[in-house]
Amino acid sequence: MKGNKLELKNIISRSVVLVLLTVGIALSPGCGDSGISSDSNPIVDAHRGKDKATLLAATTNVRAVRSALMGYLAQSADGQYPQTFDIYEFDDLRKLLPQANLPPDMTALKWDPTASIQYDSDGTTFSFSVTALTSNKETITATPREVTVNR
Repeated sequence: MKGNKLELKNIISRSVVLVLLTVGIALSPGCGDSGISSDSNPIVDAHRGKDKATLLAATTNVRAVRSALMGYLAQSADGQYPQTFDIYEFDDLRKLLPQANLPPDMTALKWDPTASIQYDSDGTTFSFSVTALTSNKETITATPREVTVNR
């Protein structure tokens, strides 16, 4: 009987070791690690991700305005962009460029409503700038040639 108990103990011990080895091999490296290191914080990372998405949306909307300004040039009788005095504020922009399909307020475009739009044009060229609704308040500028983000 004592031999049977010893043999049963050995079988159980080998089974436990085998199970532990199997589980150890099946688990990926770092399993059980929280993923939070001293240079990684999920809240900060989520905030950065939100800022990136907001900046992308704001830049896309500036590109839509740039495109609408190009369309305005193509359709204008005198072949010019709107003059500086044509666009003082966001509502002027909405009325002058209906093809841009701008919403009633700047926050929907991810532009900072506390920082006014900047538009400058002599009719032959233009510069259009807004401030993104991000923590760093990046300035996005459109010209006939390009759209840039100043960080």
